[in-house]
Amino acid sequence: MTEHLLTQSLAIILASALGIGFFAASRMPAAMGYLLAGLAIGPYGLNLVGMSDDTRFLAELGLIFLMFMVGLEFSLNNLLAARTDVLLAGSLQVGATLTVIAAGLWWLGLEPRLAILLGGAVAMSSTAVVVKQLAEQGEVSSQHGRFAIGILLFQDIATIPLLVAADSWSRQAAFDPLDLLQHLALAAITLAAVAVIGRPLVRMVLANAARSHSSDLFLLTALLTALGAAYVAHLAGLALPVGAFIAGMAISGSDFRHRVEDDLRPFRDILVGLFFITVGMGIDLSLIVVSPGTVLAWCLVVLLGKALVIFVVGLILRRALQLRCASQPTSPMGANSACCS
Repeated sequence: MTEHLLTQSLAIILASALGIGFFAASRMPAAMGYLLAGLAIGPYGLNLVGMSDDTRFLAELGLIFLMFMVGLEFSLNNLLAARTDVLLAGSLQVGATLTVIAAGLWWLGLEPRLAILLGGAVAMSSTAVVVKQLAEQGEVSSQHGRFAIGILLFQDIATIPLLVAADSWSRQAAFDPLDLLQHLALAAITLAAVAVIGRPLVRMVLANAARSHSSDLFLLTALLTALGAAYVAHLAGLALPVGAFIAGMAISGSDFRHRVEDDLRPFRDILVGLFFITVGMGIDLSLIVVSPGTVLAWCLVVLLGKALVIFVVGLILRRALQLRCASQPTSPMGANSACCS
């Protein structure tokens, strides 16, 4: 058993090093190297490492720490100030993409319920991929980076009604609006509790850990904060990374932000890499060989269609921002110029 685990660990590390080295020489994102490594050693490659619940759990931990670190870059006040734009952009993007894809699939003869679920899946984006790329480019704190992450968080929350619908339809039961409202209300209460009540509590616990002058205790406290918030979000029916993100925001404005970030960065880098490896392990290239035209056509439809929807959403938001700025009174110093820049 020990020898088998050691062999798998060596295969993962070696494949990751080779993949990252190859793409780093080409100045490509490290995520591509991890995906290539997973493809090479996975069930559809050399079959050196198999998918298991343990592997998926470690990959989920990677997402938790990634979103926790992203939350450290955000200010709760800034996010609340931009809530209108985030909600508007997120609802437009998710709603428009879901409607277009679902309508197209229904027109092609797909059952309406399945068309809606597939449309919802296409409307979502990989938070891990986008955030990892923004982090590598140093754009997490930029205006467009914050805006993109805000929309990603909206997408994560928007998965709740889709999951409720999928669960009801999988049991061949009628869709219950009350069940959906209960999940949404519970999610909202949980997020409010973590963001408002948990903020002073988390800072007090970290302050006590810092006063102990024990680096081990401070590290364990930071780990407990990230995982505990993720677990609370899970109890509310939310994705684990959403709770971790809120916990990171609770620490973002404190004196402990940089220390927490430095202590947890090694955990994040290793586990996020494992997440991308598990994604690569699930890629079956034989499907491309069997139906290359179909795969290419759907990729073009999804990529170009979604890009077009997001472009239209951007135009709408830009127009809304201009109208909002125009409605603000102009001070002698031109105070509203920053709003419209």
